[in-house]
Amino acid sequence: MIELDNNSLVFSEKSAKLNLLLELRAKKQIKNLNFINGLNHLTQVKNTYPFFIYNNFKLKPDLANRIKKYLAYIDCSKTYKDAKLTEIKLIKEALLKEKIISDFDFTFYKTIVSLDKALVPKFIDYYQEVNYFKQQAKQVILTKSKNQSEQIYSIYEMIVKSLEAEVDINKIKIVNTNDSDDYQLQKLLNDAKIPLTINKAISISKYPIFKQFKKVFKTRSLAKAKEFLQNNQLQYPEVINKLINVFNRYSDSLIEANKSIFIYELDQLVIKPKKYSNSVEIINVDDINVYSDNYYLLANYIDDVFPKKIIDNDYLTDKQKAEINYYTSEELNHHNLNYYSHLLNSVKNLYLFMPEKIIDETRLARLTLKREIITKAYKYNVSSTTYLDKINYLRYAKLRYKWLNYNQESSDYLTLDKFYKTEFKQFNPQFKGIEKATLDALLEEYTITGAKIETLKLCPFQYFLKYLLRFGEAIDNHYLFFGNVIHKALENLAINPDYDYRELVYNQTDFPEDIFYKRNIFNDVLIDIIEYIAFETKKLHSKTLYNKLITEEKFSFKLAENDRFFIKGIIDKIMIDTENKYYAIIDYKFSDKTFSVSEFNRGLKQQLPFYLFAYNHLSDISPSGIFYQQTSKNREKVYKKSDNRLNGIYLNDVEQMKRFDPNGESVLGLSYTNSGLRKSPRALSETDFLQLLDKVRDYIYEAANKIESGDFKIDPILSEEQNNTSISCLYCEFASICYLKNKNVKGVNDEVYN
Repeated sequence: MIELDNNSLVFSEKSAKLNLLLELRAKKQIKNLNFINGLNHLTQVKNTYPFFIYNNFKLKPDLANRIKKYLAYIDCSKTYKDAKLTEIKLIKEALLKEKIISDFDFTFYKTIVSLDKALVPKFIDYYQEVNYFKQQAKQVILTKSKNQSEQIYSIYEMIVKSLEAEVDINKIKIVNTNDSDDYQLQKLLNDAKIPLTINKAISISKYPIFKQFKKVFKTRSLAKAKEFLQNNQLQYPEVINKLINVFNRYSDSLIEANKSIFIYELDQLVIKPKKYSNSVEIINVDDINVYSDNYYLLANYIDDVFPKKIIDNDYLTDKQKAEINYYTSEELNHHNLNYYSHLLNSVKNLYLFMPEKIIDETRLARLTLKREIITKAYKYNVSSTTYLDKINYLRYAKLRYKWLNYNQESSDYLTLDKFYKTEFKQFNPQFKGIEKATLDALLEEYTITGAKIETLKLCPFQYFLKYLLRFGEAIDNHYLFFGNVIHKALENLAINPDYDYRELVYNQTDFPEDIFYKRNIFNDVLIDIIEYIAFETKKLHSKTLYNKLITEEKFSFKLAENDRFFIKGIIDKIMIDTENKYYAIIDYKFSDKTFSVSEFNRGLKQQLPFYLFAYNHLSDISPSGIFYQQTSKNREKVYKKSDNRLNGIYLNDVEQMKRFDPNGESVLGLSYTNSGLRKSPRALSETDFLQLLDKVRDYIYEAANKIESGDFKIDPILSEEQNNTSISCLYCEFASICYLKNKNVKGVNDEVYN
């Protein structure tokens, strides 16, 4: 091994650093080395950094973190033409002045080393390359499976084969898995009674005790939050001690003044799992030890997944990165390919696995392995010798059902039939219910909304998972972001026609990362949409006699004193005719959404009628309409402009509707004739509106009875289908744990239904 000088600065990836330290320990050598990862930020940063950035530059913590890595590359003596680089320069100057950051002094080190292909900043040109990883000549086996689930079965069988060959269980390491892979491996190895440890850091947000703490911290005093930590420290030491350490870094006054920033800092914490011996271990790729004789089973050896591909969607574009001499996404991808090729070429016992299809067809990873690769095709079939008694029993139930109902026979059906036929009982995958004590704990003063009523109607099991167990956490996406920005702009424009919506658009600090590189284009699109919708809205407001406007009307109340539930929601806009005592409700929707009474009568399209019911309960005036306002432009066709008129139902009263929309230009389906209103299914009488309100009340109590009785069976709507998939299942996020699997809802003769 080449000797490293003491006090050397070593640029190193995590795995190379780990391996070097293990090698030095094995040789009983002590070296005073300073390690640094060239992919991380290269400035020394104080804990107060995110608070200072937010309070002085109004940048949220996620954005502050994203610009941190660029600070070392910004030259404060240089003038940048680019506005974003100029902004980062101003931020760096302020941070240096307040001594919140300090530049790393690379000139202090006489010897700077790139260890095993590590990335070195471009502004350092005096370093030597040192490679300790040794090229292995041993063959590599690549196992190809038809899909991701089959891939995990192939990894499981490789583990079993290794253990039967008396490989030490502590030497079997699985790498490059995702959460779904880990879950399936847990099921398989647990059934086979093979111990498994997942040695990956877990986000603190996954721990229920942290969620409880956040609720206390947000809604109560800082003293109460600290008291909560003390009361739970003994029971949950791993989580609570992490939180206490962060609290100790900051003064109470700083935390009190910046609660949202502090919560973001807490959300970034991870909990390291307990390490166990005598088990198969799932580890991160960067924890590979090339000096060991471990067996490394690397999953998902496919392009774009390994190594993860970096695209040009960071805070700075590739062009801006090049201007400050930072690595572009193309250069970083090239580096990753070189580094991981170098790493895998040095692993003695390496086994690769790939699924040939995930969503679409996959491609082999583009790494360059300078060793012979033997490719094997794999398909899971139950053999006469198996350790998966429970899983194979369930597999037999599924294959038996296919054979009896659809005459589909799997290649291992006969093998399974021989083992399980005599003890087989009819497999009923239906949800069996919930204990009353557990249900009561979940339902303490629960809420009912229009969306919840509709979800319950679509499928009670879907409601149970989404709203009671809260499995379906909302995932931010750019469509949601666009809708929120447009919503906020329209809300302010309704109150103040001179509101500067351009400033709102340009100053958004939480622009979605997945399309950040297109920010300038989308900002222009957002402004164009806001101008268009605002113009359409102003046409109505300039002519209507509905002279009072309420926006963002929040409500939360009980219908009866003994009800367990609250009626809750926010109405986007209410227009009121104060003279004739009528109101109309408008709900903003980014996507095109329609309303019809016939769908409402089937339990769908609940949101608008729910708002109608709530406001009618709180006011003493009468309804004249409920409408959706689409806040995006539809794709325009030749000779046909986008149609963003209000879409909903309205009162069949010509005089009142002329007060709302005098020319019939702003409401879809509304037009006037010499004799009155043109006939339309959208026009309802006052009696119809009253019946609608009564129906909403019925739906609310029907939902409450179903919820409080714990009736959450898998029961999707079967009467209306799209491509053999029920409308209940079409966008359901719980297909992976539902026996219908979102596919064969068409089979209404299934005995489970009957």
